Amino acid sequence: MNEVTEMSISTPEQFIRAIRLSQNIFAEHSVITVMNHEESFARVAELIPDIQLGVTSFYKNTTGSFAAAQLSGYSMQLITDPFGRFSKVTVNSGYFSSPKKINDLICVCAEIAELLNRKVRNPNSILEKIISFDRWVSKNFEYKNTSRVGDHTAIELLKNRSGVCQAIAAIAILVLSYMGVKVLYISGEGKGNDGWGPHAWNAVKLDGRWIHVDFTFSMNALRLPCTKSGIEEKMFRLVHRWDDDEFCNHSMDFKWKNIYGHSVKHLVVKDNNCWIDGVDVQFEEPLIIKIDGRELVDIAGLVRLLGGGVEIIPQTGMVNICVCNKRHAIRNAIDNYHNGYFDRAVLSCIWKNDWIDGGGLRITI
Repeated sequence: MNEVTEMSISTPEQFIRAIRLSQNIFAEHSVITVMNHEESFARVAELIPDIQLGVTSFYKNTTGSFAAAQLSGYSMQLITDPFGRFSKVTVNSGYFSSPKKINDLICVCAEIAELLNRKVRNPNSILEKIISFDRWVSKNFEYKNTSRVGDHTAIELLKNRSGVCQAIAAIAILVLSYMGVKVLYISGEGKGNDGWGPHAWNAVKLDGRWIHVDFTFSMNALRLPCTKSGIEEKMFRLVHRWDDDEFCNHSMDFKWKNIYGHSVKHLVVKDNNCWIDGVDVQFEEPLIIKIDGRELVDIAGLVRLLGGGVEIIPQTGMVNICVCNKRHAIRNAIDNYHNGYFDRAVLSCIWKNDWIDGGGLRITI
């Protein structure tokens, strides 16, 4: 797996995007070089508090994402150039699962979403999709707390068919997103047999507003606990508590836009580097190679950078590319695969791409 070694930026906006990209690839160590070009940033000594605040604020504003739901903790280290030319920020993030396992999980969840969507009578009904997912959860999983870390991971939930609320709410983000539903992860408190305690559930965008839904509590309920109506919200609040400011309709719109709302239009690839929204991402290995006159691209590395996953099925020769909440099942793609790289023909099945001067590739999403 081609790893990202460093990201370089020169504006505060690019710094936020770099952090988001590091979440997409579930990097344990993200090195972000802040270049002080033409005073686009203040001198590094003055920048330190802004960087610290920026990292903390960004993680807070992306608490509704899948990455945040599977984040076990993070810290930051800062090395500054005494002349104010640059600083290196290293964000150390701990996740419950490895990037490889999460890549595979994304592909499985995208396939599950496709199967569930086939059972929905009205493909435009968000409510039907939510109910379909709820029935699937109740049928396939059970709530079980064994006090293991695995109870909190979406991967172990699929593997063992059991887990706690955090895992259920996390997997809901992946499956529902690929079903075409806007969804967030919500953390708060729930009231059980032993009183109030930490709890996690979801919010979904329905009819222009965010409503809370709890797929964990639904396992032992006659209907899905939610806040769709005034009566349902009153009942929901009897057993759920959350920060109304952080999870109000306006705040959740802001969170969703911060996580998913900024759509990437294009990216440029050359040698070991990829330029995306002004962020220069450097990879450990080349992204484009040539073998026997064939131009091969590290599609998996690019897809991971956009928060997706790639699954190769040798038995059928099919490759599943799951990215931007869409699943592309490409037949016979394995014939165009060589040691981690795919022929440009496979890339063309999902995105338009053109050569640019200097041997680089411009990809339009």
